[in-house]
Amino acid sequence: MIDFEQDQQDMEEISRLGKLSTFSTTIAAKRKEAIDGRKLSGIEDIWREDEEYINGIDDLNRGEAMLKPSTSAGRVTIKQSDSGTRSTVFVNITGPYCDMASARVSDMLLPTNDKPFSIKPTPIPEIEADKESQDLMPDGQQTVGDATKTFLAEMAKKAEGAEDQIWDWLVEARWHSEMRKVIEQAAGIGTSCLKGPFPVKRKRRKSNKGEDGTISLIIDEVIKPASKAIDVWNIYPDPSCGESIHYGNYIFERDTITARQLLDLKGTGYIDSEIDAVIKEGPGKKYIESQEKTKETDDYEIWYYHGTATSEELQAAQCDCEEGFMAPVVIAMVNDRVIKASISILDSGEFPYDIMVWKRRAGHWSGVGIARQVRTAQRMINAATRNLMDNAGVSAGPQIILKRNMVVPADGVMEITPLKLWLVDEDADIQQAAHAITSVVIPTMEAELTNIIKLALEFAERSTSMPMILQGQQGANTHTVGGMTILQNNSTAVLRNIAKVFDDNISEPHVTRYYDWLMTYGENEDVKGDYNIIPQGSSAFYERDAENQTIMQLVPLSLNPAYGINPEKIISELLVMTKISPERLLYTEEEKKKMQEAAANQPPPNPALDVAKLRAEAELEKVKIVQASDKEELGMKQNEMQSEFALKLQMQQAEHEHAQKIENMRLQVKMMELSQAQNISLEEIKASLAGTTMKLQVQKQLSQLDKEAITPPTEPAGQAQDGRSFEQ
Repeated sequence: MIDFEQDQQDMEEISRLGKLSTFSTTIAAKRKEAIDGRKLSGIEDIWREDEEYINGIDDLNRGEAMLKPSTSAGRVTIKQSDSGTRSTVFVNITGPYCDMASARVSDMLLPTNDKPFSIKPTPIPEIEADKESQDLMPDGQQTVGDATKTFLAEMAKKAEGAEDQIWDWLVEARWHSEMRKVIEQAAGIGTSCLKGPFPVKRKRRKSNKGEDGTISLIIDEVIKPASKAIDVWNIYPDPSCGESIHYGNYIFERDTITARQLLDLKGTGYIDSEIDAVIKEGPGKKYIESQEKTKETDDYEIWYYHGTATSEELQAAQCDCEEGFMAPVVIAMVNDRVIKASISILDSGEFPYDIMVWKRRAGHWSGVGIARQVRTAQRMINAATRNLMDNAGVSAGPQIILKRNMVVPADGVMEITPLKLWLVDEDADIQQAAHAITSVVIPTMEAELTNIIKLALEFAERSTSMPMILQGQQGANTHTVGGMTILQNNSTAVLRNIAKVFDDNISEPHVTRYYDWLMTYGENEDVKGDYNIIPQGSSAFYERDAENQTIMQLVPLSLNPAYGINPEKIISELLVMTKISPERLLYTEEEKKKMQEAAANQPPPNPALDVAKLRAEAELEKVKIVQASDKEELGMKQNEMQSEFALKLQMQQAEHEHAQKIENMRLQVKMMELSQAQNISLEEIKASLAGTTMKLQVQKQLSQLDKEAITPPTEPAGQAQDGRSFEQ
């Protein structure tokens, strides 16, 4: 018996498989178009050269470097250097410049505990105009203005809740970590990619208390949006997209998957028969030309297609959808087989990829990075340094020049060695040995080549717009406040531009898609509404970074209520700028509430008592001031008297010393006059005086011993009568 129903099903299955094969062929053709288009654009060669220079590799030293370039083809290329004895040194400034730029931008755009966006309710002019209206509502309970203000307050609260929800999703997706990868690759080769939102399964843990009092831990899985950095080498947009991937009709993402992971996909919405066919074919099919020479692995290439497809094509891939429409889709393909097709998770059909460019490249979706900007300077430094090393090699020893037939080595070996003996041929017609052998020293040209290296470093600063001040070095810049302000504004102009590009290319479109996810799949209805995405975060981060000193000056001003500045907000901004989380130091809401309650429980102050206390304190302060003034005056008088006495004593000592000097001078003059009058020398006078002095000393000693005294040469006046000096 013929089973017509089974035959009909078989025919439908054959037809479906035929349509699926055609669909797969169409997607594979687009994939080839994307791969060939990116290769023919030349951007892959530029990326490869940039990455090699970041790692310090060029054609001369490639055989010395065993680094695997981070390309989709990534393999180690071993090439023996053809330079012979020439220097192959690579003084790498490209890598440090890229590291400095990415670190500086990451530090600015990814601050501590802050969002790169804000969400505000969409302004409605008609509603805004009713805020001051005093007309009564139909219920007669409140005015139109009060109702409008209540409505706007509710919308603002919902917008705040939506902002917190989106930021919570981004934090779970490790926003800061993924963005650092994006910024690092953009700084290096000029282009990077951030993907999101895309659905991921996350485990949620919660405790449950039973009726019997037992507590159990419940772990379940929930679908949440996530974001991650994608290596730009794995992104293949439509070749006709121009300067934005979103202008193209489709985009491909390349990844790898193992056989085990493929088998685990069976029964989860994928086409099981196509997965079995892929496993049977094996992982031999590669679609990147440079991978053809790599060894075979167990990894398969899986391609994700974001574009459009017809309802018939989707039904052939076992996707339930309506008839007769073109829908945005996501398709997974391994080898040349579509293993899954589904409608895009976002109704807008926008590609879940955002491309960050360091500097715009005219006519192309990729950008120009630091590695390409510093390329000329890097080549200049390499050439000058290698020539310097070559010259150093040939100038390390002198060049020996000799006449072979006139000078011969004593040991018969024509080689320069220490303490070697050389002989001059007896038949040589030379007067001196220097006429037969001499040496020439080749100059290293160090000064000239070093100047070229310094010039190249200046070119590097100018070409990258990353001066030394951004590397933490001031160089020869002015030290004046005005000069430093001008220098800061000029040198950070590139950072200001990068912050704006980050807002335009990453923050706004990425957060907008998260907003669409919230409106479509969000469980909390209280946060849904009509909002505006304001990507002011990154630009604000730059301004905050540049106005660090201004915030410091506002701290004392915030303590004066007359200025209307919130001290808590000022301190929060200051802590954020110093990379400190404000939550770690500021009072929590609970602590503030306790402090307010403690203040409320205190008895109310008595104004009269306060006035009396103030008066008493004022009188006490006056007494202290008077006492301190008296003590100070007495101390000042004592100091004046001591100073006056010391001055008088010093003057008396000076006058005494002056008088002694005058008397000595007079004595010297008299002695000289006596010497001239008696025609005797000054030494004789001194000797006579010394002898008389000795006699007087002896007489004094004898008188003390009651001995006979020496007859004095003259009779002292007023001691006795004439002729009786020795008796009385």
